[in-house]
Amino acid sequence: MKQFIRLMKALSDPNRVKVVKLLQRRAMCVCELQAALGIAQPTVSSHLRVLEDAGLVSGAKEGQWVNYSLPVAGNLCAGVLLEHLKTWLEDDPEVAALLDRLDGIHRETICAARQTAPNQEEIVMKPKKVLFICTHNSARSQMAEAFLNQLGNDRYEAASGGFEPRPINPLVTEAMAEAGLDISTNQSKSVFDLFKAGRIFDYVITVCEDAREGQCPIFPGVTTRLHIPFVDPAVLSGSHEEKMASVREIRDAIKAKVVELMAGWDADTTPRKLG
Repeated sequence: MKQFIRLMKALSDPNRVKVVKLLQRRAMCVCELQAALGIAQPTVSSHLRVLEDAGLVSGAKEGQWVNYSLPVAGNLCAGVLLEHLKTWLEDDPEVAALLDRLDGIHRETICAARQTAPNQEEIVMKPKKVLFICTHNSARSQMAEAFLNQLGNDRYEAASGGFEPRPINPLVTEAMAEAGLDISTNQSKSVFDLFKAGRIFDYVITVCEDAREGQCPIFPGVTTRLHIPFVDPAVLSGSHEEKMASVREIRDAIKAKVVELMAGWDADTTPRKLG
């Protein structure tokens, strides 16, 4: 059921549906998809991450390019859905127009142009700064920070803090190591120290119920405040394996939310005020 829901969410965006249809024609790099769809490259990259996480596309480096294509094997549910999608979109006039545009696109020309003459927006682009907050900065906010810094490349700069910093939860360290991220040397930080240092963030996100009411400092600047609660690993009970199973679920939920947030942020260029 979880896989089915993830697939439905991945295909809930019309541009992601178009990406899948284009990749049914042939493998493509990000630059080709950008030229075909007429949207910004960071937005295309975010859509590809969501689709890849759902098992609907896969990327492979070939020479100087990373080519994206539909998977030839793997998730059965994704495979069945892709077959139905191919049938549903076969006569879609909008998709037909995209495919006609694709026929006139040549990778070498597009990619060479992007490398030699980046547009002004790319020249001045700075990473969006994101702060994740929870009570102790020992689990959820640490995982969110690590995933955003890993998945966001140079487009996002994540930090985290807590109201009452405590050592990193060893269960979280173990779960993140399984996901290929080493946070064993991370230190818990005070959110008030970040505030007093004058740090400015585009997004301030609380990830626990304790942090929601009355405790968050008001960070300066044009900022969006979000509250996205997750279960606290510190309250889990049972054997080590039982607790680890629950931490893995929390970890995966946080990663999925980070991917979802990036897709939304990349598509939204409207400044928002703290609220």
